[in-house]
Amino acid sequence: MSNCKTQNKEQPTLKLFHNSTVIFTSTKKWLYPLFDLESFLKDYLTHHPEATSDLYLEDKIVGKASAFLIVYMGIPKVHAHILSSYGKKVFETYSIQYTYDTLIERVSCKTEELLKNVRAPKEAYRIIQNLRNNNT
Repeated sequence: MSNCKTQNKEQPTLKLFHNSTVIFTSTKKWLYPLFDLESFLKDYLTHHPEATSDLYLEDKIVGKASAFLIVYMGIPKVHAHILSSYGKKVFETYSIQYTYDTLIERVSCKTEELLKNVRAPKEAYRIIQNLRNNNT
């Protein structure tokens, strides 16, 4: 198992590429890089609507919550350094192209447990947003 709070503060924990160009990075913890990415993408895709199919995300740790957020944002390709089996199932269910360095059973994180029986990205998004709002 991997801990969802484990992040390297110096190196980006998340990078988004448009083709081979890095267009977004974050060094934040938990799901905050994906929340920031969602805001960034709303603006970026307004100006580059054709870019969606050319987006590629690289993330340190992807569990079920991250996978659902990635699906919800419409990012078609992902590389996870660490991927949980729950996140892998989400990617397979929603036809996301993915690669990973290490596959683990689950991320030791309360969001992975909260979403254990969730099957739909919109439902997961609602739960994650409620959790985020209660933590801020």
